[in-house]
Amino acid sequence: MRRIKEFCVVLTTLMLLTTCGGGGISSVAPPDIAPVPVVPPETAPVVPQDSAYYYGNFTGKLIDNFQEIVGDLFLPYTGQPIDRPFYISMTDNPSIDDALTAKIRDAFNDGIVFVTLDATEDEVNAMLELLGVEPNFKIDESLLHEFRYVDIFAICMADGDTYTWVSYHDENSLEIIDPPSEADPDNSANHPGKPFSPEEDEEAETDRVNNFLDWIDDIPNQAEELNAAKALAMQNGPRLANLSSNDLTELANAHIHTVDVSYNKLNFMMTYYIYAFHSFNEANSLDSDWFYIEQRAMLNPSAGYSRRMEGGDSWRKVEGYIISYDFDNAWVPAPTRSLDAVLVQSTPETANNESSVTSGIEWNLGGSIGFEGDQKAGSLTGGVSISSSESIQVQDCEVVNRSGSVDSNASWSYRFRRPSDGSTNFSWRDVNDAPWLSRQNFQPVNKWIWKLAPGFRNDPDRSTFFSLFQAYVGYSNGATGAFWIIPDDTHHGEWYLHKKEVHVPLTYPPIIKTNSQNVNFSQAAGYQPLGIAVARSWTVISSEDWCTVTPSSGLGNDGEVYITVDENKTGADRIAVLTFKTDDGKGVTEVRVFQSRF
Repeated sequence: MRRIKEFCVVLTTLMLLTTCGGGGISSVAPPDIAPVPVVPPETAPVVPQDSAYYYGNFTGKLIDNFQEIVGDLFLPYTGQPIDRPFYISMTDNPSIDDALTAKIRDAFNDGIVFVTLDATEDEVNAMLELLGVEPNFKIDESLLHEFRYVDIFAICMADGDTYTWVSYHDENSLEIIDPPSEADPDNSANHPGKPFSPEEDEEAETDRVNNFLDWIDDIPNQAEELNAAKALAMQNGPRLANLSSNDLTELANAHIHTVDVSYNKLNFMMTYYIYAFHSFNEANSLDSDWFYIEQRAMLNPSAGYSRRMEGGDSWRKVEGYIISYDFDNAWVPAPTRSLDAVLVQSTPETANNESSVTSGIEWNLGGSIGFEGDQKAGSLTGGVSISSSESIQVQDCEVVNRSGSVDSNASWSYRFRRPSDGSTNFSWRDVNDAPWLSRQNFQPVNKWIWKLAPGFRNDPDRSTFFSLFQAYVGYSNGATGAFWIIPDDTHHGEWYLHKKEVHVPLTYPPIIKTNSQNVNFSQAAGYQPLGIAVARSWTVISSEDWCTVTPSSGLGNDGEVYITVDENKTGADRIAVLTFKTDDGKGVTEVRVFQSRF
């Protein structure tokens, strides 16, 4: 499903970038307090594959599937170091105090996968808040109330990039098209009827669990591919723009959101690679947010496909191939003004009778840019460009780019040729196999760029975009006759529609950004540096007198501040919240400071 992406983001002029420990306001002397000592890390123990902790009480068939697959490696959490995937019930769990919250957030920042099962929208967002992540998850309101929950939601961070996984409950995602009826006997004879049995539906639940466990195992490979793409940009950089090693591709975080939209034997995955940037318009303070998105699908209906003889070997039936895949990505509700959300580019273009098409973006953006950084926080001036291109196999498939047909939607259809007629026999005409990509693994890649107007990010309805996926599944029945005379044509029909409507969460590019959202101290007095990236004047306020920040304001250049805490003599753990804001009120970020009683 995943290939190394040729994703190159090039700085076109001077880059103003500061890392922790250099540049900007870092000339400020640290407070006259001994720094927090650095303790060498111990060698991490080997964690068995598929081993996991669970915290809280889980019930239902889904947790039984996990326990059956993972077995004795699925362990209750009783205070051990969090060094493996962590399943947490947001419905029924013991109290989570400040110390455990700090431990959970440290584990999350170290790359541990956190999972919740059979969770509502509120419960998923509660877990995100626990992890210190923006609670921006939504379940589409079109789902019936009893189905408005997810089977699995998971999130982790790896090398600064954020990975999320969602498996939705799928009982209402399938619609039989033109089902058999007594009023239409001809159709009743041709239509295959209900596609899957109850036994197959139960097997599919186990398949979804296995898909998820495979995703966990594959995260290191995905991270390696993203890092390889960054290395490729480094190789191309000097030829394109005389880049140093601090180019944007090394700093900009990707948000990789995978949705399992499978249904029974239809194995369908969609992954969204999302990159966000912010352009500062210093002349009139009209800013814009930009999202570059790659929608990568892995679509395999092969387990539900068949070609066989029926009626005592008197005619051919071909069932379970794809007629078309449809993708529609949009803002819901639609923007009230056309310039609020602008589709800048979309690819691939419309094509027919081609064996392959190119999905490629070429884009340039000038001016001062802010972005979400990796281990460093940064900003740049002079503009960036994106160059991303790859070939997609589309044999026997018509590609229709419908982007921009409704407001700023990014939309495509992939329509396959029907099975062709085969040889004529004494009493029937054969039907050939459906085209290969309509019945085997098909991997389209859709790419687009959105430009969003000032204030768009402040609308609570804009924390996600709406993504519709549809798969129309067809069947074909061979014609019959006698004495090699076959008067009728092959009957082609629509069998059923598999439809998924999901909200894809967005993390807007920062106007002000720190290189950590959580800072931990022991009981002793001390200080720690904190990197900050911002293109405007800013201030910081601490919620507690025992925790201070030096300096407490800046003029818009990147650099460092120092967080200082007094000795904790209270006998209890304590927390302070640092709120960084730009003076114009458009940018805000918080840092949680935890100080132990020990």
